[in-house]
This record gives sequence, C-alpha cells and structure tokens, in this order.
Amino acid sequence: MSGKEFERYTHRYAIDHPGDQEEIAKEHLHRVKLGVEKWNDWNNKFESFIKENNIKNPFIDFSKCTIETSKFSNFEFACDVHFKETHFTKPVYFKSTVFSGVASFSGAKFTGVANFSHSTFSSEAFFSMINFMSHTYFNDTQFYNFASFINSSFSRFAVFRKSQFSKQANFINVVFSNSTSFEDAIFGIAPNFHQCELHSDTNFDRCQFIDVKSSFATRNYRTLKLKMGEQRSTTEEAMFYALEQKSKYFHHDTKISEKITSFAYEKTSDYGQSIIRPIIVLGLLTLVFFFVYSFQIFSVDVFKSPDDFRSNFIETIQFTIRQIVKPFNIWSINGVESIIKLFGGASILFIQIQCLIQSLLSIIPVTLFVLAIRRKFRMN
Repeated sequence: MSGKEFERYTHRYAIDHPGDQEEIAKEHLHRVKLGVEKWNDWNNKFESFIKENNIKNPFIDFSKCTIETSKFSNFEFACDVHFKETHFTKPVYFKSTVFSGVASFSGAKFTGVANFSHSTFSSEAFFSMINFMSHTYFNDTQFYNFASFINSSFSRFAVFRKSQFSKQANFINVVFSNSTSFEDAIFGIAPNFHQCELHSDTNFDRCQFIDVKSSFATRNYRTLKLKMGEQRSTTEEAMFYALEQKSKYFHHDTKISEKITSFAYEKTSDYGQSIIRPIIVLGLLTLVFFFVYSFQIFSVDVFKSPDDFRSNFIETIQFTIRQIVKPFNIWSINGVESIIKLFGGASILFIQIQCLIQSLLSIIPVTLFVLAIRRKFRMN
C-alpha cells in the first residue's frame, strides 16, 4: 500500500473527507476478515509509515459499523482505534489484543459475550455509555493509562480478575446487575465508583490499592466503604475504611495529633483489620516490662541460690502478667506486699507507677484485639 493510501487514515483526512469514512471502514473490516496475520502485517507497515513520516493523529475507524466477525484476538493496533457506536452482533473476542493508541468503544453495543482478557491498553481506554448485554471479561487486562466506564451497564457477569489499572479507573454511574469480580486486581490510582450500583456479589478479594496520596483518594475510598457497608460486606468495608484513613494521613490540612493517632492505629492493628498485630504489640509490651522489672529485682541482689533465682524468675513473670490480667491491683494491700517481696527495698511508689504505665498501655492492644474480633465476625 502506498504512502498516499496510508494518509487517508488520519483525523485530518476524516475532517476534510467525511464522506469517505464509510468506505474506509469497509476496507478495515475486509482486512479483519483476512485474519490476524494479514492484519498485523498491514499494521506493521502502517506503523513504519507513521514513524518515518511523522504522521500526526493517525487512527483506525470502525465507528458506527455493524461487525459480525468475532475474532480480534492477538490483533495489534499501532495508533488510535475507534469503535464508537459500533454494533457487535455476535460474541466478540479481543483476547491478547494490543492497543498502542487511544481505544474508544464509547456507545458501542455488545449483543453477546465481550472478552478483552490478556489485552493491553497502552493509552486511554474508553468504554463509556455501553450496555454490555452478556458476560464481559477483562481478565488479566493491562490498562497503562486512564480507563473510563462512565455510564455503562453490565447485565451479566463482569470479570476484572487480575487486571491492572496503572492510572485511574473511572466507574462513575456504572450499573453492575450481576456478579462482579475484581479479584487480585491492581489499582495504581484510587478508582472512582461515585454513584455506581454494585451487585451484592462483588468480589474485591486480594485487590491491591496502591494510591493513598492523591487528592481524591480519600473521597474515592470513602465511597467504596459506604457501598460495602450498604451490602453488609464487613471485610471489604474495613479494607476501604483503612485506605480512607491512610489517605487522610497525607492531607496537608490533617492535624498533627490526628496523624500521630492514625499512624499508631495503623501500626498496632491496621485500622482494626488485623487480629495478630494487637497480640504482637501486647507481647512486646509484656516482654519490655518483664525486663524492666527483672533488672530492678536483679539490682537488689536478693538471690541466694539457683532455686531462689528460679523462684524469683517465675514470680517476675507472674507479676508482669498480673498487671494485664488485674490492672491497677498493684495499689491494693496484696499488690504492695508483692512489691516488697520481689523488689525488696525499692521504692514502692516508683514500682507502682511503672505498673500503672504497663496496665494503661496494655489496655490499648487488648481493646484493639477485641474490636478486631468483633469487626471480623459481627453480623449486621
């Protein structure tokens, strides 16, 4: 194909020759029917022509066509490609397809299954104002730029399992009418689900949400938290609550006191999501105070034999644990007697203050543990 023919596939030519677009679309459809090898061979020649001649705004246009062929798998598109308001009359497969430029499917009609699994979108991808009438698959699909699904609807299964959204994914006003899976998906930027209708069977298991620093992250995660709360999905609700709090931490107008509290809450219980962290914190606190008490007991030098040392060692462990099990008991007569027995001539008040500090600090992880258990297993 000559360079002059290639020049027909630009936005400028489309503006200057609007009457030729239907004929050009037929040419593209003819190449599609010839199969993936013929198409990719032509695509490579077109790509070379674009680079060699520094062509601006090249694009391949299937807009408003009725497409009966279903095989676009492994196709390569070197420039922008438009399927605007295109009608796919049969199940269509774009599996492992490479879109190097902007891919626009806005307003398209998918009568059957739409499968974009393992495909790559290097530039913006637009799937707005579409009614996906059958099952839709974006398994392991790579979106390296903005992905928009605004005002679209999914009538059957919608699967985004293991997909990666490097930039923002926009699901504003999208309706998911059936089971939806974002399992193992990765969101580089906080996704936008404002005014979205999520199905009760929506799966965010093992999703990775990397962004907590963008200016809109807090609002976007709050929206998802509220959506999960409406569905009584407590695990997902807790996850998005944690992401909301993490993103708040990076707001310039967040008070220092709130940042300190947020940081401590994250590290000690991951905002109520972790049952293990409070146990670890409590264990570390107990160990620290055990060594503090042991050092003071050892400095008194009351050990007279190995048996005496062993006995005091066990009693020190019991004394340390008692401050957790029976907080503030150290101020009772029995508590004072235990101090005299273990610490000898040490200041009773000084030891009591240490025990008070341990008891107060220990209450925090114990409370966080109880709250984490309650959140994990509560029924709304």
